[in-house]
Amino acid sequence: MEKKTSIVNGESKTASAQDLVSNRPKSQKSLDLDDLFGFTEARKKLERRDEDKAVEPDFVPYRIFLNNLDSYLGRYMSEFLSDQVFGGLKSQDEGEEQEPEDIEEEEKLEEDEENIELNVKENAKNETKESLKNNYEIIGTVKNSEYRKTESIKSIIDSSNREEFLPIILKCGFIIYNISEDNSQISEAYWTMKAIEAQLDKMKEEEPKAFEAMKDIRHFILISTIMTWALTKPIDPHKEKFKTLVIATGVTYGKEEDILHAVFKMAWENPPSLPVILPGKNLIPLIHIMDLASVLHNILEKFPKKQRYILAIEMVVSKLKKIMKVISTTLANGECRNIQKEEAFLIPEISQQLYDVLTVNLNMQPMYIVENMDLKWVSELGFVDNIQQIVTEYREANKLKPLKIFIHGPPAVGKTIIAKRLCSYYQLHYLCIQDVVQAAIAELKQKVEKAKEKDKEEKLNEDQEDEEEVEEEEEEEEQDNFEEISDLLAEIEANIQENNGQLDENYVIRFLKEKMISNPCQNQGYVLDGYPTTIENARALFQAEDDEEEETAEEEEEGGGEVSFNKKIMPEYVISLDATDDVLYSHVMDLPAEEFKNNIYSEENMISRVAEFRKINTNEDTVLNYFDELEVHPFLLDVTNDTSLYMEKTFKIITDKIGKPRNYGSRSGEDDEFTKQEKLIKKNELLKQARKEELIRRAIEEQRAKMEEWANLLNALKEEEEELLAIQGMPARHYLMRYIFPTLTRGLLEVAHIRPEDPVDYLAEYLFRENPEGKMFQPDYAEAAEDLMNAVQLFKDSLIKADTLGTTDSNHNF
Repeated sequence: MEKKTSIVNGESKTASAQDLVSNRPKSQKSLDLDDLFGFTEARKKLERRDEDKAVEPDFVPYRIFLNNLDSYLGRYMSEFLSDQVFGGLKSQDEGEEQEPEDIEEEEKLEEDEENIELNVKENAKNETKESLKNNYEIIGTVKNSEYRKTESIKSIIDSSNREEFLPIILKCGFIIYNISEDNSQISEAYWTMKAIEAQLDKMKEEEPKAFEAMKDIRHFILISTIMTWALTKPIDPHKEKFKTLVIATGVTYGKEEDILHAVFKMAWENPPSLPVILPGKNLIPLIHIMDLASVLHNILEKFPKKQRYILAIEMVVSKLKKIMKVISTTLANGECRNIQKEEAFLIPEISQQLYDVLTVNLNMQPMYIVENMDLKWVSELGFVDNIQQIVTEYREANKLKPLKIFIHGPPAVGKTIIAKRLCSYYQLHYLCIQDVVQAAIAELKQKVEKAKEKDKEEKLNEDQEDEEEVEEEEEEEEQDNFEEISDLLAEIEANIQENNGQLDENYVIRFLKEKMISNPCQNQGYVLDGYPTTIENARALFQAEDDEEEETAEEEEEGGGEVSFNKKIMPEYVISLDATDDVLYSHVMDLPAEEFKNNIYSEENMISRVAEFRKINTNEDTVLNYFDELEVHPFLLDVTNDTSLYMEKTFKIITDKIGKPRNYGSRSGEDDEFTKQEKLIKKNELLKQARKEELIRRAIEEQRAKMEEWANLLNALKEEEEELLAIQGMPARHYLMRYIFPTLTRGLLEVAHIRPEDPVDYLAEYLFRENPEGKMFQPDYAEAAEDLMNAVQLFKDSLIKADTLGTTDSNHNF
């Protein structure tokens, strides 16, 4: 038996567990050993804990059902709400309300000793509630069955089996249906609302007391749009147990964009202009997707008591023309064009849904959310004023990262071929000095001409409405200064004349930097062909702008004084091609004759250019060292052994190094234009070769057939000649008996039988009838021999004709 040792008055005594139980008071004798050591209580706690885990409560107030979790709105709503604490805003408000404004009340509470114990208990309860606070749980349905559940989603349920679906919905404190993106969800939302209503009616009818005592309140929220909000009627049959609300949202935008994604993508692809559907002055209510999520969170925390409709839009309502203008300015070239409503459907990017959004005209103000909600706006200033942040979100959400490449190498090494192939494959912009300078000068001239035309129009249209004058003033502020452009153009023309057709390096760098910083190159990227050539040019071109110098200075202090550069235009890849001088000269010899019209490929120029390149590109002094210092390590390639027309081997190595195409217009798995052209050339060569082989095969077969026929004819002729020789050597009697008498005998018998008046004439006619060719007096005549000779002559004619045609085809096709 187990024994225990105790010390009493300094003496050690040993007692058994049974003795201890027998020595206890009578009230405790009923306790067993498990009670004595606390095992029973511990076991009960574990059982209660297991029961709590196994049995899910019938109602979870912080659980949210949201349909179409994989939609644009569903993804961002679930992500935002799952990070919020249920009752978080309420506790903040209660804390603010609990701050005593009346000192007398606070003193009374302190003086009342009887309430001290109650306060302690209340505080304990509050602490317990704080420890039990939960984040919102998100469950819902999805449109795509292959959609993977994210961390923000507790579970994905199937609404097709409504018997299983309804009990799950009834456990949710909030049921949210978004019908703004999928019209098929209208019927689903209606059924769900009616099913909950029927279930509550049944509960009220069967157990009225339990229904009245029930504290569970379910909230049904319908997210509609400004396009249909007036037709949406909420049902509120149980104001205390089942509350409903309609949220009419503006056109949502932000992140990867929703319905406006087509407009953003259109601008990102750098069209000549963005379309504006006339008149363009219509007001479009908008709201950022995260601001809409914040509005929804406020509603969940403080569900409106009387409000049945809530308008969720921005405080600033923008016009269509202004919206398209800022998108074009930030992502494209800033140009817009006016189109009629009928023309809109000729643009593939404009769907019926987008057309409805772009033509809506609603002037609304979100009074309820402004007056009753303390929102932390993401886009408080509105779409137009917040366009830079919106475009940044759009690029990041869609992973639109520009690809910037610099191709370096000696003349005629193949830089232009590789650069243009990379532009075609990766959908980039090709930059070479000559093209950039010419385009910049042409653009300056165009701006000057445009400014002159506008001055003329302003003089003719002096009496216009005030609103139109305001719009014209806004457009004037966006245009470049006419005098500055004119002065710059004059300076450039003077500089070109002074330098014999060449432009100073500072102008070249200026134009090239402007092109690289432009929206097209910042959207897709560029391939820079052969420039800069020296370290000095590279430093001047990639020098950090004034805005970036301060950030760079701070980075230099932290990182040990690195060289400053403009991150927006610095190439991501530097590829250096090289080959021996002999290979370079052979490349020039293989160029088309048209290329030699340009004097740069003359023998003297090529030798001097190659020598100049070797001089400024040594191991110690080369422009590649500049990039190497900036951790943009050059990729060196020897193209000596690449003899293909479009440098297929080199192109394959470079694309493997860079990786698959990015952004929109991905050509992953597709051939670029140069590859297609090279394949077409190879295909044509193979077709020509196959055609030539087929002609040769046919000619051989025809020749063989003709030779066989010729051999057969020769054999027949030989036999005929032998027969003629045999005839000539035959005695006269035998000859007459074989060739003359048979026919003559038949003729004489015919004369004797008929007995004509002139028997000799009749006999002559008979013999002529038997030999109609009239050659009966030629001893060597025979019908078979004549046929043979005719066939020989035809064979000779066909051989002569075939040889003539074969010579002509070879001259044209081979």
